[in-house]
Amino acid sequence: MFALCRSDIEQEERVSLNLDFGNYMNKHDEFWEKFYSTHRSTVSRYLLPIILSILSLIIIKLIFLSCGGPPLTSLALLSVIISCIYGGKGSAVVCTLMTAIGIELVFISSNSFYLHWGHSVIRVIVYGVVAVIVCGLVDSLKNNLVTCRLQKNLVISEIKEKEEILSVVSNDLKVPLSSVIMSASLFNREADSKNLPDNSAKLISVILNSANRMNSLIEDLLDSVKFDSGSFSLNLRSYNFIEVVSSSVDESQLIANKKRIEIIFENSKDALEVQCDPERCIQVISNIISNAVKFSPENSRITIKLTEMLKEVVVSIKDEGCGISAEDIPKLFSKFWQVKGTAHLGTGLGLFIAHKIIYMHKGHIEVESICGKGSNFKIYLPRV
Repeated sequence: MFALCRSDIEQEERVSLNLDFGNYMNKHDEFWEKFYSTHRSTVSRYLLPIILSILSLIIIKLIFLSCGGPPLTSLALLSVIISCIYGGKGSAVVCTLMTAIGIELVFISSNSFYLHWGHSVIRVIVYGVVAVIVCGLVDSLKNNLVTCRLQKNLVISEIKEKEEILSVVSNDLKVPLSSVIMSASLFNREADSKNLPDNSAKLISVILNSANRMNSLIEDLLDSVKFDSGSFSLNLRSYNFIEVVSSSVDESQLIANKKRIEIIFENSKDALEVQCDPERCIQVISNIISNAVKFSPENSRITIKLTEMLKEVVVSIKDEGCGISAEDIPKLFSKFWQVKGTAHLGTGLGLFIAHKIIYMHKGHIEVESICGKGSNFKIYLPRV
């Protein structure tokens, strides 16, 4: 018992030390980040090297007077490095010139300076070359540190983004999963008693719809992962695209009927061959139609047109919904992005995946929308 308690105490102490060290490192990083990344005025950038060069000369002189021996001129490099970090190369150059000339004047007599000015100039130049090399290394390290910090912030934002979407998906999965469990439990209980309820068909429909919804969410996540890993592929073949659009309309008809939304498919052709992956194209068109249904009012209309052009086939999906603002249209196909006020109505992956799939078909998607008057999504695919 004592051993267990001791172990727990030691573990808590280690955790506490790790937290303290982590907090210390975070504060340390924040200090240096502010020190080297803050935009400073020209006066402050060049005032600091002047102060540092004077202080370094005073310190070198005091050490020389108290300890004797050769002057510790290498200490002046420290002021050059700090100036470089604080104000950049220009600040470091000013500090270098001041400390180099100051060392020559302070530690060499004026007569000797004028007699051996050539040696003094060489020493100043050598000191300047060394300082420039050091400044270059410091500046390179500083830039790398800034880059690493930006990449770290990017990774952190991506992790937070994924955590948020996983939270949304988990919440979205809980609702249909609860419906499946409750309906299946009720159906199973009544089936055991051989007394099936009158609403058996409705319970089965709830189970199927909920299961399909969960499957759609999971498929979107899997497709997103495949795009990230580069393993997403298409099964391209020549196919009648009219059948693709018809199948997409049929898949979306059920959810449209629930809101009494009429889907009209306008087409005058019997066959229109397109090189495509029919299953993936059905996924894209069904997704856009379901979005149109989702954001359209009841008793409205969704019009789908299939147009044949010289080198392309165009599928137009026009709704009478709330529309999309001009500033939001460029963000529509971004990963995990959703229009404000529509959170938890989806994963934010549907249009991202649709855009990727059409792009892999060497096509593109255009969006025309007016707030309050609906949207028109146009899918362009190359013909055979």
